Amino acid sequence: MLRVYHFVARIAQESPTTPGEWGLIFTLLTVLGTLLNILYSNRNSLVQQQKEMIASQAVKIAELEESIQTLRNDYANAERRRIDNEGDIRVLKDKLQREKMRVKSLQKRLSAKEKRLLRR
Repeated sequence: MLRVYHFVARIAQESPTTPGEWGLIFTLLTVLGTLLNILYSNRNSLVQQQKEMIASQAVKIAELEESIQTLRNDYANAERRRIDNEGDIRVLKDKLQREKMRVKSLQKRLSAKEKRLLRR
Protein backbone atom coordinates (compact mmCIF):
# COMPACT_ATOMS: atom_id res chain seq x y z
CA MET A 1 0.00 0.00 0.00
CA LEU A 2 2.90 2.31 0.75
CA ARG A 3 4.22 1.79 -2.77
CA VAL A 4 0.86 2.93 -4.14
CA TYR A 5 1.07 6.12 -2.04
CA HIS A 6 4.57 6.87 -3.33
CA PHE A 7 3.47 6.21 -6.89
CA VAL A 8 0.45 8.52 -6.55
CA ALA A 9 2.59 11.18 -4.83
CA ARG A 10 5.02 11.16 -7.76
CA ILE A 11 2.12 11.50 -10.20
CA ALA A 12 0.70 14.30 -8.04
CA GLN A 13 3.90 16.33 -8.41
CA GLU A 14 3.68 16.12 -12.19
CA SER A 15 -0.09 16.62 -12.44
CA PRO A 16 -2.03 19.90 -12.45
CA THR A 17 -4.55 18.37 -10.00
CA THR A 18 -5.29 20.54 -6.94
CA PRO A 19 -4.19 19.46 -3.46
CA GLY A 20 -7.85 19.03 -2.39
CA GLU A 21 -8.42 16.56 -5.19
CA TRP A 22 -5.28 14.70 -4.18
CA GLY A 23 -6.50 14.61 -0.60
CA LEU A 24 -9.71 12.99 -1.84
CA ILE A 25 -7.71 10.51 -3.91
CA PHE A 26 -5.53 9.58 -0.88
CA THR A 27 -8.65 9.20 1.26
CA LEU A 28 -10.20 6.88 -1.32
CA LEU A 29 -6.95 4.91 -1.54
CA THR A 30 -6.89 4.60 2.24
CA VAL A 31 -10.49 3.36 2.26
CA LEU A 32 -9.68 0.97 -0.56
CA GLY A 33 -6.63 -0.32 1.32
CA THR A 34 -8.69 -0.81 4.46
CA LEU A 35 -11.33 -2.75 2.52
CA LEU A 36 -8.65 -4.91 0.92
CA ASN A 37 -7.17 -5.66 4.36
CA ILE A 38 -10.64 -6.60 5.67
CA LEU A 39 -11.25 -8.86 2.67
CA TYR A 40 -7.84 -10.48 3.08
CA SER A 41 -8.35 -11.11 6.79
CA ASN A 42 -11.86 -12.48 6.09
CA ARG A 43 -10.38 -14.78 3.47
CA ASN A 44 -7.78 -16.00 5.94
CA SER A 45 -10.49 -16.53 8.53
CA LEU A 46 -12.58 -18.51 6.06
CA VAL A 47 -9.58 -20.59 5.05
CA GLN A 48 -8.89 -21.36 8.72
CA GLN A 49 -12.54 -22.31 9.28
CA GLN A 50 -12.43 -24.62 6.27
CA LYS A 51 -9.23 -26.25 7.53
CA GLU A 52 -10.84 -26.83 10.91
CA MET A 53 -13.98 -28.23 9.26
CA ILE A 54 -11.87 -30.56 7.09
CA ALA A 55 -9.97 -31.77 10.16
CA SER A 56 -13.25 -32.37 11.99
CA GLN A 57 -14.64 -34.30 9.02
CA ALA A 58 -11.45 -36.36 8.85
CA VAL A 59 -11.91 -37.34 12.50
CA LYS A 60 -15.54 -38.29 11.85
CA ILE A 61 -14.53 -40.34 8.81
CA ALA A 62 -11.90 -42.18 10.86
CA GLU A 63 -14.49 -42.92 13.55
CA LEU A 64 -16.96 -44.19 10.94
CA GLU A 65 -14.30 -46.40 9.34
CA GLU A 66 -13.51 -47.83 12.77
CA SER A 67 -17.23 -48.47 13.36
CA ILE A 68 -17.50 -50.19 9.98
CA GLN A 69 -14.52 -52.40 10.81
CA THR A 70 -16.05 -53.27 14.18
CA LEU A 71 -19.34 -54.18 12.50
CA ARG A 72 -17.50 -56.33 9.95
CA ASN A 73 -15.68 -58.15 12.75
CA ASP A 74 -18.94 -58.64 14.67
CA TYR A 75 -20.62 -59.98 11.53
CA ALA A 76 -17.73 -62.37 10.85
CA ASN A 77 -17.88 -63.64 14.44
CA ALA A 78 -21.66 -64.08 14.24
CA GLU A 79 -21.26 -65.95 10.95
CA ARG A 80 -18.66 -68.27 12.52
CA ARG A 81 -20.99 -68.94 15.46
CA ARG A 82 -23.87 -69.63 13.05
CA ILE A 83 -21.75 -72.12 11.11
CA ASP A 84 -20.62 -73.76 14.37
CA ASN A 85 -24.24 -73.95 15.54
CA GLU A 86 -25.32 -75.52 12.24
CA GLY A 87 -22.60 -78.16 12.70
CA ASP A 88 -23.74 -78.78 16.28
CA ILE A 89 -27.35 -79.08 15.09
CA ARG A 90 -26.33 -81.65 12.45
CA VAL A 91 -24.42 -83.66 15.03
CA LEU A 92 -27.39 -83.59 17.44
CA LYS A 93 -29.81 -84.58 14.65
CA ASP A 94 -27.57 -87.52 13.75
CA LYS A 95 -27.45 -88.58 17.39
CA LEU A 96 -31.23 -88.26 17.64
CA GLN A 97 -31.70 -90.32 14.49
CA ARG A 98 -29.37 -93.06 15.81
CA GLU A 99 -31.20 -93.04 19.13
CA LYS A 100 -34.57 -93.37 17.35
CA MET A 101 -33.21 -96.32 15.37
CA ARG A 102 -31.90 -97.92 18.56
CA VAL A 103 -35.29 -97.43 20.25
CA LYS A 104 -37.09 -98.98 17.25
CA SER A 105 -34.68 -101.87 17.32
CA LEU A 106 -35.27 -102.34 21.06
CA GLN A 107 -39.05 -102.11 20.51
CA LYS A 108 -38.85 -104.77 17.82
CA ARG A 109 -36.82 -107.05 20.10
CA LEU A 110 -39.24 -106.45 22.94
CA SER A 111 -42.19 -107.12 20.67
CA ALA A 112 -40.56 -110.31 19.41
CA LYS A 113 -39.91 -111.45 22.99
CA GLU A 114 -43.50 -110.64 23.96
CA LYS A 115 -44.79 -112.67 21.04
CA ARG A 116 -42.58 -115.61 22.03
CA LEU A 117 -43.75 -115.37 25.60
CA LEU A 118 -47.40 -115.26 24.51
CA ARG A 119 -46.94 -118.34 22.38
CA ARG A 120 -45.66 -120.31 25.28
